[in-house]
Amino acid sequence: MIKIIFIVLCCVFVACAKIQWAEIHTCSDSQYDLERDAAPTKRVYHAAFCHDDDVYIYGGHGDDNVHMQDVWKYEPESQRWFWFPNGPPGRSRMASWTLNGVFWIFGGINNQGGALDDFWKYNVHTRQWNAINAMGPSKRWDSATWVDPEQGRLYVYGGRQSDGSLANATLDDLWYYDVYSNLWHVVVPSDPEAMAGTKAVQVENKAYLLGQRMWIWDSIAMSWSSIETPAWNIDAHYTMFVNPLSNEIVVLNDASVFTLDLTTHEWTSRSGQHAPSSRRGAAYCTNDEGITFLSGGSARDGTLYNDVWEYGEQSSFAALHAIFEFDLNYINVALSYCVAGSSILFLFAIGFALAMCILNYRKKKEQLKLPIQL
Repeated sequence: MIKIIFIVLCCVFVACAKIQWAEIHTCSDSQYDLERDAAPTKRVYHAAFCHDDDVYIYGGHGDDNVHMQDVWKYEPESQRWFWFPNGPPGRSRMASWTLNGVFWIFGGINNQGGALDDFWKYNVHTRQWNAINAMGPSKRWDSATWVDPEQGRLYVYGGRQSDGSLANATLDDLWYYDVYSNLWHVVVPSDPEAMAGTKAVQVENKAYLLGQRMWIWDSIAMSWSSIETPAWNIDAHYTMFVNPLSNEIVVLNDASVFTLDLTTHEWTSRSGQHAPSSRRGAAYCTNDEGITFLSGGSARDGTLYNDVWEYGEQSSFAALHAIFEFDLNYINVALSYCVAGSSILFLFAIGFALAMCILNYRKKKEQLKLPIQL
């Protein structure tokens, strides 16, 4: 009977999952150290994409405002970073997309503050960048982007033009690149207001673009519609992504979380959740399992981050790990004893894991409200 109780408790504990934020603490691998630390430097306005279970980031700029051209791959399972240098010329605030295992970037600004209009794609298998020769949008940065995977289209909306100055004109045009024909197309007319620094996401055949309203682009009808947004003071310090597990769009702004139900189009406030601090210029992507990863960005005072967060369905063990940072391997060992029916070893392993939990909690007690550094 005791063995059965142990097994049931273990199963319930593991199955007790909920959708929430969790900080990821990473370690490094010395063989990829090369001439720098084996973890990305603090950066902002970089790009991110997910492939399989891994997270990639490219570019952005650091505290010295130097624009980077490297690619980093993060493996959540091993919690290790891998560095791949020598990408396209350094930039930040570029448009980016991911489609069929290929990462695409367009435009952005460089070290001189000049806007770009070059177009590149990156193959994760060969680790090779290739420039794309296709006449398309004007030089721009801070555009909103989304992907229509069914039709093989990469959309870009608005942004700023010219040399990167905040005084430059804000754009209101909509373009898409057809990956099959290698041609850009401009869509006329474009209903939403001129926007820069805004976000967009794709859900099936519809894209959601957040401006003064939530604009909805139907890629089949090739037309716009819109719905109202909550009475919030949203600014550039926000993040927006789709959570396929709950069929909703998540908007994170100033530690406030708003969600848009994609079925009812109703907004819900979920403030008070454990979540990343407010930041602008963070990079994020969502993998095939519905887990969203968020990397870096900057606070309102200009402080840069190099932390990593994930948002998705977390077990109670993952929640404890996010709070106390103890090694889940201890719990995994305990579970193996539990399932095997060894109650004494199970209790010993659980006790050891809790002891490690307490020790790490004391070390981190003064830092619990701060992002965990890589």
